Amino acid sequence: MKRTLRIAVASFLSVGILAGSVLSGSAAFTDVPSNHWAYSYVQKASDNKLVTGIGDGLYGVDNPLKAADFATMVCALLYPGQADALQGKSSYWWYPYMETAYQKGLLTGTVAAQSRTSSGAWYSSGPEAELTRYDLAQIIYNAQKLQDWPEPDPNYLLLYMAAIPDWSQIPKNYQTAVLMAYAGGFLTGMDDKGTFMGNTVMTRGQAAVVLCAMLDASKETTAPTYTNRPGKLVNGKDANEDNAADAVAALQSEFREYDVWDTQRAYTSSKLGTAVGGQGFAYMISDRVFGALPSEKVTNFNHLKPGDLVYFNSDGQYAVVTSVSGNTFNYVYCNGFGIISWRGSGRIDNLTSRDAVYTRYEGEPTDVLANGDDATEKNVLSLLDDLMDKYEDGDEWDKRYESNILGSARNDEGFAYMISDEIFGDLSVEKLDSVYDMRPGDIVYRDEADTYLIVLDVDTKTDTFTYLYLNSNYVICWNDRDWLDMDRDDTVYTRYPTDPDTNDDDDEVLSNGKPVTEKNVLSLLSSLEDDYDGEDWAEDERYRSSVLGTGYGSQAFAYYISDEIFGDLDVSKNTKFTKMQAGDILYYDYESAYVIILDVDTDREEFTYAYANEYRERVYWDETGDLNDLDSRYDTVYTRYP
Repeated sequence: MKRTLRIAVASFLSVGILAGSVLSGSAAFTDVPSNHWAYSYVQKASDNKLVTGIGDGLYGVDNPLKAADFATMVCALLYPGQADALQGKSSYWWYPYMETAYQKGLLTGTVAAQSRTSSGAWYSSGPEAELTRYDLAQIIYNAQKLQDWPEPDPNYLLLYMAAIPDWSQIPKNYQTAVLMAYAGGFLTGMDDKGTFMGNTVMTRGQAAVVLCAMLDASKETTAPTYTNRPGKLVNGKDANEDNAADAVAALQSEFREYDVWDTQRAYTSSKLGTAVGGQGFAYMISDRVFGALPSEKVTNFNHLKPGDLVYFNSDGQYAVVTSVSGNTFNYVYCNGFGIISWRGSGRIDNLTSRDAVYTRYEGEPTDVLANGDDATEKNVLSLLDDLMDKYEDGDEWDKRYESNILGSARNDEGFAYMISDEIFGDLSVEKLDSVYDMRPGDIVYRDEADTYLIVLDVDTKTDTFTYLYLNSNYVICWNDRDWLDMDRDDTVYTRYPTDPDTNDDDDEVLSNGKPVTEKNVLSLLSSLEDDYDGEDWAEDERYRSSVLGTGYGSQAFAYYISDEIFGDLDVSKNTKFTKMQAGDILYYDYESAYVIILDVDTDREEFTYAYANEYRERVYWDETGDLNDLDSRYDTVYTRYP
């Protein structure tokens, strides 16, 4: 199995040359400076000992290509050293190479070979004649057969034949060679129409490009063995969207716009399998970025990321995503003729169930909303704001809706299911044990009214919640309010994943997802001070915490602030007052109140705290207490640090 790569610089279309991958080299020719279009190819051919100069440090990059030149190059590639046995048999430098090429069959069908056969010997007129594109194609075709490179699918040959405007003008004895050289990705047209122009003479610079393509064809197609660790790209960086996008973009300098990939040769990826054509190209690009990382099919197209593989069923095209912006994504691909393009563009909402997306990130996200964002209350509220514009208050909705997760329903139930799906996508559903655990986006079924509602906001201080629903007249109603006094026949359904605000690999994080450190707690306390210092907080203010329980007055305030910082982290008692940390709850007997610790200064033997003064009905921040006044018989510390 041979390597599939065929690359060409876009400007080469004017000369009809396609090329292989580019490597820098150490050889230097004064007529091929580093900014010359052929520099990389001449260097690569020189590094691989396939070409030499013409003397005086020159390569002869613009010199017309002669039959002897190309025969020498191809012998160096396919039969290295075998011409040495003929050295000294003639005074002509080209004799060993022309004779070796002739004996091997490389020159069969060319003008030079016909001259050698008819005369029985080499005369300088043949080897030193300028090589036409007809004979160049013939030598390439001979090499393809002699090296047993896989032949193109016959069905594709008709496409290539139709793509050559001057096909009917090509002599029949050259048509097969030209067609196979096109299909193999070694040659293309001389202009933007794809005209072959077989009598045109090539240059030595252009010959280096073809030679590099033949060098690539002589190599294996199987992907290299990648050893990147889980969670890392081939370049060693973390496997995240930004790094994957950069890694894909970096390949654009190697696989350029309008370059050509050999669509007829297979590419084998250890993780994706074997494929040909555009699929093989996409597999190769994916491997170059993700290497040893496994692949899995994505079921929610809103999770699309840079580096993902996309299959478009409508045209059988495979592509690799280069960037994603909102509903639009861009991609790189090669078409049926092997032409590479980085200008592919599509819309996520145009993808259907017949299309497919494959990702090589560490597992498809399972706890994200329909738009791909994390399943947090903040993001749910953002989606609800968008839906308010889409389903306006007072509009009518009288339809049946079928949800893959919730089932089929109509009227208010169907409307609730649809809104829930537009927020949560494919996330699963479960019943909640307590109405106090409700969050925006949850579904509520009120038995007495036989109505389904979508929660918009929950106010545990007033025991009320606001909601969205479809009334009995099929009218959409936003921001109605009701009490949280639900009975056992009422039901709350949630589609938030477990601990949506925390890292799945580490449950011990704060409410904002950051590690549980005093520095991060202080940062949250600073934000809360801006919101609550000096604010009203009455004695009968009530708050229920799923971890701490229900409290009133100062206790409710302390519980609320603690939950705002620590989320669902467990609580335990701390027996040493000097070990108190920012965010700890202290039942402070001196104040007859629950307070939140802000700072402990053991040198000055004091601590600062925030609390709600029940009698003055006000929140106070940065109050100071004496560590020496604390007594374990009356004062108690509760901590939620792990």
